[in-house]
Amino acid sequence: MLRLHVQALLQVVMMAGIIKDTDLRKYYMDICIDLGVGDEGNAPFSDVFNDINLSLKPFYFEIKTVVVREYETNQRVYYHGFTNTQDDAVAKNYGGKLTDKEVTMYRHILDQLVVDHQLSTADVALTVRELSAGFGTVRNDELQKTLQSLLQQGWLERNDRNFWEVGPRAYLELRGHIEGVMRANLEAAALEEQLAQLPQILFY
Repeated sequence: MLRLHVQALLQVVMMAGIIKDTDLRKYYMDICIDLGVGDEGNAPFSDVFNDINLSLKPFYFEIKTVVVREYETNQRVYYHGFTNTQDDAVAKNYGGKLTDKEVTMYRHILDQLVVDHQLSTADVALTVRELSAGFGTVRNDELQKTLQSLLQQGWLERNDRNFWEVGPRAYLELRGHIEGVMRANLEAAALEEQLAQLPQILFY
């Protein structure tokens, strides 16, 4: 059974869906201090996540880490996420916070981002407009609300120039889909280069 401070850490990751390493470390240190085990707050996350994943294995969930290189700073940033290990109905219902319409909108936005790397909000609006036949008109306020939700959940990211990019959660949970879009749209030489540049995923 997981120790109390580790259970609390797991709850933080589950609630966040995905969280930056520096933010999670602060939460964990505060948790350990509050529970009287302050020294545990400096334990390597690799050890903690290994213990958590062993306990989660029967339920088909795990914590993984994606290492994203920020475009502007060229620095590596670590994000930890709570993910499904198999695509069953229970996992979908447990992990999904998006409506069917939002999922469809996001899939089209993501596919375009994989090809173009970044999109302005106007570009996103044009991409979403193509879905009108299936869902009816997407109002601007509805689009903005959806984009903010996707940003908060880590499915999208916004760079310093205010352009939209693929979010760290997508790299972590939708790696196979992203690679499939690349293979369908890129020539062989460009494909190999782009695949090599995908963020690294760490397993525990």
